Amino acid sequence: MKSVRALLQFTTILPLGEPADFDRFAQRSWLYPLAGYVSGAVAALPGLLAWYFGYTNPLVIAAFTLALVIFITGANHFDGLLDFGDGLMAHGSREKRIAAMTDRTTGAGALALGMMIVLITFAGFSSLPPLWIAAAVLCGEVFGKMVMGLFSALGKPFHEGIQSYIYEKS
Repeated sequence: MKSVRALLQFTTILPLGEPADFDRFAQRSWLYPLAGYVSGAVAALPGLLAWYFGYTNPLVIAAFTLALVIFITGANHFDGLLDFGDGLMAHGSREKRIAAMTDRTTGAGALALGMMIVLITFAGFSSLPPLWIAAAVLCGEVFGKMVMGLFSALGKPFHEGIQSYIYEKS
């Protein structure tokens, strides 16, 4: 149970008491999908409530769902996406691209990629009925966390950081 608490403290902003021992989770990265079920279920609430109460405006539901999934996960994935955008836009060698990704500033590449992904996700969500929006965010979170577990076990990190630590422990 301590491993699950550490996992949820790492992947969400849920108030779960005193910080758990991160090593407990790092040694059990196969638990990642469980965090997807939790964050996905929370983010699915707007769609589920809208469906239950008969509210059918997918634009509002899509906006609330997207905002909630970014919020509940502490914007960790969004931050990584922005870093990736900076790396894509950097010119030069692999080292310069990695330096752009690990830099603390947010550049034009980050802003452009972040806006594109948010707009595309919003458009996709808003084209669905409320119950499907809920299912889409739940599936997206679970599958995303499954890939994180897979990369933790098999994906070689490109620099020292949290991923390299989890990789070593997995």
